[in-house]
Amino acid sequence: MTLKMVSQPWTSAGPRACSPDEESGRQEGGAYLTVATSPFGRPWQEFTFCPPLLLPADLKVSAQGQTAITQADGIVHLVDWVGENSYPYIPDYLLEGARLGWSNRINPKSSWLRQLTPRRSQIIYVHAHAHDANGRDLRERVAHIKDRPWTCRKHADHNQLWTYEDDGTNPLLAPALDHVCQGIWWQGLNPRAQRVELLDKATGRCQRNMPGDWSWEGYTFPEGYTPDWVPTAFMRAPIGGIEVVAASDGSHAKTLEGLDAAHCGLPVCLTEW
Repeated sequence: MTLKMVSQPWTSAGPRACSPDEESGRQEGGAYLTVATSPFGRPWQEFTFCPPLLLPADLKVSAQGQTAITQADGIVHLVDWVGENSYPYIPDYLLEGARLGWSNRINPKSSWLRQLTPRRSQIIYVHAHAHDANGRDLRERVAHIKDRPWTCRKHADHNQLWTYEDDGTNPLLAPALDHVCQGIWWQGLNPRAQRVELLDKATGRCQRNMPGDWSWEGYTFPEGYTPDWVPTAFMRAPIGGIEVVAASDGSHAKTLEGLDAAHCGLPVCLTEW
């Protein structure tokens, strides 16, 4: 076997929303592409897109598996569609990854494995609800709801909905951004959906409860608002390596054999989760 095996995993153990019962970790014997993370690394917000990145018209991204693309310099990157069934809201995926590390299950025999370059290849995440073509209208509506903030985790200045005279009087609606801000990701929670709790009806503030006993807060859409969702890229991050989950029946050995046969050039770690 010619795989470069390492002992230090890139992710942490814990329940994930994509697990079959939402309370387990990843599936035994599975191979997972991971993002390189470190307590000494850069904040995850830096790797998100604001505005969300519209996809080229000729790029066809499969809803399952990964799509390989090649840059002008010859470096191959992957595009991965984050399923809205497991992650209906983008903060589900962003914040889960910030806690446990980002990982995506792959076919260990994928032809693109031999094309990836350690420390240079990246993974680009796409979600069906990453861009709202009506987003500017949404931001203006939010500005007129008392005590309701706008949440952009990348650019703090985008959260300024109102401007004021020097003496603090005469509030005016802040000039519209020249693009649709990622703050839309924290909008549109459905209080009737599973794991969503309405905290304040006046502002639409909700709590989204996630597997593993953690949560995040967002807001419902203003009354009468209808989004125009466009599948878009929301994050781009460096690929760390591949983790294979050890299986009690030893089936992970076949996964490792598949990676080896595919001439995988990325480091591989056998983990318990």
